[in-house]
Amino acid sequence: MSNVNVRRLVENIRSGTNIYTPLVELVVNAIQAIDQKGGENGLIQIEILRSGQADIIDRLEDIDGFVVKDNGVGFTKTNRDSFDTLYTEQKIADGGKGFGRFTCLKYFNHVKVASTFTVGDEFHDRSFRMGLGKDIIVDEKTSTSEKRETGTAFEISGIKSVKFPDKRLDTVCRVIVERLLPYFVDKDRACPRIVIREANEPSGGVSLNDYLGKENSQIVEMPVEQSTFTLTANEEAKDFDVRVFKFYTPRSAKSKVSLVAHRREVTDNPLQAYIPEFAEEFYEGGPEQDLSKGRNFVVKSYVFGDYLNDNVSLERGEFRFQNDNDLLTGISQSEIEQKAAEIAQSTVGSEITERKMRKQARI
Repeated sequence: MSNVNVRRLVENIRSGTNIYTPLVELVVNAIQAIDQKGGENGLIQIEILRSGQADIIDRLEDIDGFVVKDNGVGFTKTNRDSFDTLYTEQKIADGGKGFGRFTCLKYFNHVKVASTFTVGDEFHDRSFRMGLGKDIIVDEKTSTSEKRETGTAFEISGIKSVKFPDKRLDTVCRVIVERLLPYFVDKDRACPRIVIREANEPSGGVSLNDYLGKENSQIVEMPVEQSTFTLTANEEAKDFDVRVFKFYTPRSAKSKVSLVAHRREVTDNPLQAYIPEFAEEFYEGGPEQDLSKGRNFVVKSYVFGDYLNDNVSLERGEFRFQNDNDLLTGISQSEIEQKAAEIAQSTVGSEITERKMRKQARI
C-alpha cells in the first residue's frame, strides 16, 4: 500500500509535457515489458478510443483515449510493487525515473490496467485502477487465469479539459513514430512490432515499423559523413552523436532538430532558427527525375548523448540546462542545436548551397 498524495503530485507536474506524453510513456513501458520477457515476436497494439458526435466534415469522433496492449512479462509482483512505488528505481538502467505513469492522470480521468503474468508454471490475472487519493493502486483484483500468454492492457480514457489535438489515425501514427524514432532505428536492440488501429476495427491497423526500412518508406536515414561533435561543460568534454532523417509527406513543413534522452524525443525546434535555408521543404525527383513521382520532404536531426540523458527533466518534457548561455551546466540547448544544424546542413549539401546563392542573388 502506498502513501502518496497522488492528486497533488499530478497537479504539480510541470509544463513541457503534452497530451501525447502519456501515450509515449505507455508504449515505452510496453517495449520494456517485452524486453523483460525476452524472446521474439514482441507485439504492441494501440487502440484508439473515440467518443462524442462525429464531425460533419471528416466524419470522425474526437479521440477520448487509448488502450495499449503488449505481450510482455505482465504485472508480476515485482512489477506491481514497482508501479506502487513513487520514484521507483526498477528501470533506472533504462533511464526510468519512476514517474512517467503519473502523466496519465494529468491528461486523462481514467487509468485502468489488466494484466496476465506467471508465478512458476501458473498463470494469474491482475487488474486495478490508478487512484487520486493516498494510494496509487486501487480496486485491485487477482485470480488464477485461463489464459496461456502473458501481457498487459493499459487503458487511459476521459480526456481532461482540452480536446485531443488530432483526429486522424495516420496523424497519430506519425506523431508516435517521430517521438519514438530512436527505438525504431536502434542498431543494438530490435523494436517490437507496433500497430495502431481504431478500437472498433480490430482487423485493421497501421504498422509503425513500416514507416522505415521498406521501398517508398516515409522515413529514410541519410548518410552523415561526420556525425559526432564535442562541447565543453565546466572543463569536461561531452560527446554528442547526430542522426539525420528525411521525412516524406511530412506532418509539419518545417525541418527540425530533436534532442533525445533515453531513446525518447524530448524537444524539437525548427532548424531554420540556426540556418534560414531550412525554412522551406525540399524536393526529391522520382526515378530518372520523373517529376510525377517526386516527393517533398523535410529534414530532422536527432541528437543523442549522455549529457542529454543526465539532464532530462523528471517529466521528460524539457532539460535542466538553459536555452542560452548556461553558466551552471556549461552547455546550453542552443549550442547543441547549432552544432546539429551544421551537421544537417552538410548532410543535405548542395540544395542548401543553392538556396544560399539564390538568396544572395536576390539581395
